[in-house]
Amino acid sequence: MKSRLFYLTLALVGGWAPGVLADTSVVIVRHAEKVKPFDGEDPPLTPAGEARAQALAHVLSSVPLDRIYSTTYLRNRATALPTALAQKRELVVVDAKDTAGLAKTLKALKDQTVLVVGHSNTVPELLGLLGIKDAPALEDPDYDNLFVVSWAKDRPARLLRLHFGAKAP
Repeated sequence: MKSRLFYLTLALVGGWAPGVLADTSVVIVRHAEKVKPFDGEDPPLTPAGEARAQALAHVLSSVPLDRIYSTTYLRNRATALPTALAQKRELVVVDAKDTAGLAKTLKALKDQTVLVVGHSNTVPELLGLLGIKDAPALEDPDYDNLFVVSWAKDRPARLLRLHFGAKAP
């Protein structure tokens, strides 16, 4: 776990190569485990999902975030909320169907570190829109991925893929 945190900190603070500082870093996760089956359109988190949301806040506790983005769904907001509360940051709610708009917003950020809580279909799409070629697909049980996309002026985006919380089934 310590080596993962070392590499996460290295990626967020200084990029991967000596002399190349990251202007912007975007931490991207999928929402935590949701109740299934659920009678309705907006399921809450399971107890395992709530524990994963707390694990996310813990993993990011040493990473000062400038902004935290979540889609309107309860499971996404509940995943982001512990981190937002711990870092005293407002939760910026975005439309889950406007991944291109979110990518445009993120690309315009300068010298910031942000968290985005998305979905199994929007996370790979967002990674691609941020310049990551061959973004990994996410399957239904993939809840433990933590992606860090960093870029510096005139440098291509770089991806660091980590895992957090309990191992996904």
